[in-house]
Amino acid sequence: PKALASALLEDLGEPDLSDPQVLARFISRMAKRFPARRYALMPWDHGNGRKGLIQDHDAGHGRPGHGSMQLNEFIEAVRQGSRALPRGRFDLLIYYMCLMGQLDVLAATAEVADFAIASPPSLPMTGMDFTTTLALFNPALPTDQLCRELVAKTIAHMDKTAFLNAALSAYDLSAIPEVTTHLRALTEQLTALCPTQAAAITHTIAFSSHLRDLQADLQSPQGSPWSVRADDWLHRLSREVPGLDPAEVNTTRAALQKLVIASGGTDGARDAQGVGIYLPLRAGFADDGYYASTFARRS
Repeated sequence: PKALASALLEDLGEPDLSDPQVLARFISRMAKRFPARRYALMPWDHGNGRKGLIQDHDAGHGRPGHGSMQLNEFIEAVRQGSRALPRGRFDLLIYYMCLMGQLDVLAATAEVADFAIASPPSLPMTGMDFTTTLALFNPALPTDQLCRELVAKTIAHMDKTAFLNAALSAYDLSAIPEVTTHLRALTEQLTALCPTQAAAITHTIAFSSHLRDLQADLQSPQGSPWSVRADDWLHRLSREVPGLDPAEVNTTRAALQKLVIASGGTDGARDAQGVGIYLPLRAGFADDGYYASTFARRS
């Protein structure tokens, strides 16, 4: 613990943890001081999808209580720090925070990590049971199996200790390009159908599994930044939108199944497993920042 603290605090005074350069220096110092064959990074704080994560309530950007890192800032900081890693990227990135199990977040994460663990909905701050999970980080366990074990053990721990419901999933980020390609083809079909079947398409979004309740999404002045469970939306599209090629829905669903390699939820969060996708219910809810993202342009 003393070595970790000194590596973070050295030459920094009181660090602003919402400053991307602090994160980049921390990763670089850890890699140099503690060489290993594989590396995992676990940011643990509040999360709001691509809109922000890793807050600092003391020193945040010189504005107490307002410091928050944007997703693109976080990814760039991880990219810079990862230059000190053997492969120049992380084997695993664990977002222990709310609302990060979204396709746009995972697409960005694929630039700096091979696997990810994240929660599509909100996640209690109870934490993992490190007395059992730390032992999983050993040379004998492949990273994909490590992810599956972490999800299973964390959900089992939360079932016993958390007073809030939780869902957690593991993702093989090598599947992101295939997912993005099929979503783009699906987007083109839906766009062509919009003049005649807009109501049916909107119906599928409204009645898919929302990662918070539908009433809250409708009442929110800015809409939801995470919206619906992707596989449930695809299921409803195949059932409710006439004229849509079912083969494209099936290939998109198959790509998502390659992406989500493990998923679990407490009793009250079974329908929030898997991966989320941004689908605003109303045109007025549309977030221009999302549509400017690399993932949105490609998909």
